Amino acid sequence: MASTFKIKPTGKLLSDRGLSSKGRVQQFVDSEVLRLTAPYIPFKTGMLIKSGTLGTVVGTGEVNYIAPYAAKQNQTATSRSYDAQRGGQFFERMKIDHRDEILRGAKKLSGGA
Repeated sequence: MASTFKIKPTGKLLSDRGLSSKGRVQQFVDSEVLRLTAPYIPFKTGMLIKSGTLGTVVGTGEVNYIAPYAAKQNQTATSRSYDAQRGGQFFERMKIDHRDEILRGAKKLSGGA
């Protein structure tokens, strides 16, 4: 007895799971990166954090901090006496603390077990 399988096109499979470009999973990851990185970013006026929101199109998979001093702050800033969590390498340090949390949320949104 012969069996026939119909497999949806790859794009449709990805779209159904929210994994397409600008899909709900990528939007979740981008917004969580912005939200969870904020407490690690050096803070004086709040403009560096806001530059991430302004420079990022949520869902593209790319988070951009557009303040002219963003790269320097990320590379050279040291911990602050008023908040030791804030300082340089903010994205890398956030990933260490929240990577699994972001992955769990993405997995849940995509219908993973």
